[in-house]
Parts: sequence; structure tokens; C-alpha cells
Amino acid sequence: MESTEVAAFLQAAKKYCHLMDSLNSLGEIEKFKQLHAAVTELYTKALYLPETEPGKDDSFDIDFQLPQVDFGTHNVYWGGYDPYHSDEDLEEMMEEPLNETLTDDVLDIYSDVKRGLILYEQGNHAEAIAEWKYNFEIHWGTHAASAIRALHSVNYL
Repeated sequence: MESTEVAAFLQAAKKYCHLMDSLNSLGEIEKFKQLHAAVTELYTKALYLPETEPGKDDSFDIDFQLPQVDFGTHNVYWGGYDPYHSDEDLEEMMEEPLNETLTDDVLDIYSDVKRGLILYEQGNHAEAIAEWKYNFEIHWGTHAASAIRALHSVNYL
């Protein structure tokens, strides 16, 4: 039996992937509100995933199609700096601010989370949980935090 934290993340992951798979069928306002809520919930639930050791075989070959998404004029936003860089690094970054895209953020999240869902559904629970947690810490968590900030701006500013 999995922990309540894993069950909560699993539910949020399924909800996020289902939303992404049908995102373009929603109206623009509803699309951004639901996506903001789903990314925020997924991020919050990932904070509580337990440390898990994967099984011995971590060479799972998993293929799936990424959904097509269209964010129109809200796709590109300013971002891309680490708030803990040195003052010298920050000055350099401020001279050349980076463009980020909401598409890249939500599809990177989708890719990492969907892969874990497939592993989980195949009965590879430890591998799925370990992968969700590890990728949250090193990859999709940053994309989620950036997407939450961008979606907040779209919805409220």
C-alpha cells in the first residue's frame, strides 16, 4: 500500500496529464486558470514525495506523444535567472535577460510526470516515485515554479 503522499501526487499527476491532453479544447481564460491550478497542485504534492530507492532495472524504454498546446501571445515571457547567483553573474544576466516559454515549461513537466505515470501503471511503483522525486528536484520543479509565476501574471496582472 502506497503512502497518502504518493496517492495524492498520483491523483494530481493524472489530473495534470489529463488536462494537458485536452488543453486546447478549453477557452483561453479557462485554459490558463485550470493550468495554473493544476501546476500549483502538482508542485505542492511533489514536495511531499517520499525518498524511494528505485529497483535494480532503471532502463525502461517508454515512448509517448507530447500533447500539442497553443498559448498564443502568452507563450513567451521574461525569466531565466537564479536568485542566488553572485552580484557579478546577476549583472551579466541582467544585460541579456532570457526568454522562456510556457510551452517548454508545461511540456517538460508533462514529459517527466507522464513517464512516471506509465511506470506506475506498469507496476513499477518504486521506480516511478523515485523518478518523480528526482526529476522534480533537478528538472521539472524549476519549470513548474517558472510556469506558476507566468500563469499568475496571465491570470491576475
